[in-house]
Amino acid sequence: MPGRSLTFEHLEDLCRRRGLPFKTNEDTGQIALLHRILDEDAPLYLIPHPGRGMVSFVVPLPFRVPAARYPFITEAAARLHHASCMGTWVLELATGELSFRVTLPVHGAEYTDDGVLFVTRVVVSTVEAAAADLRQIALAGKTSFDLWPRAALVPGA
Repeated sequence: MPGRSLTFEHLEDLCRRRGLPFKTNEDTGQIALLHRILDEDAPLYLIPHPGRGMVSFVVPLPFRVPAARYPFITEAAARLHHASCMGTWVLELATGELSFRVTLPVHGAEYTDDGVLFVTRVVVSTVEAAAADLRQIALAGKTSFDLWPRAALVPGA
């Protein structure tokens, strides 16, 4: 199949054609692919940014980080960034929401279904690999050095 631009309509069509469980929010132009992380709902959001020529793939973790744990989570995120090939961990300081995001350029670019599905697998598998440890850091008083004493133990390394 030839590539397509990653508009809301094309992403929604891809989800239908591939039988993916999803919900749409036409008001915001977002699509939520239904996933579970740590036995809780944690959708993968497909968020087109038409004015910027980009689309983001975002999975928020199913817990909030208490403000007192922000330094420990940002330290862990820095170590995860060093070990990963793409994407970024984002901590929303106003709410404590921690998410992983990959943003692709779409201006003048076309993607095949397999290319888009590859990105969704990368995002979800990255979150799955780190979520339990990040929850321990956020909620159980651990640090990234407690859980990953050597760089080779960091998820994604």
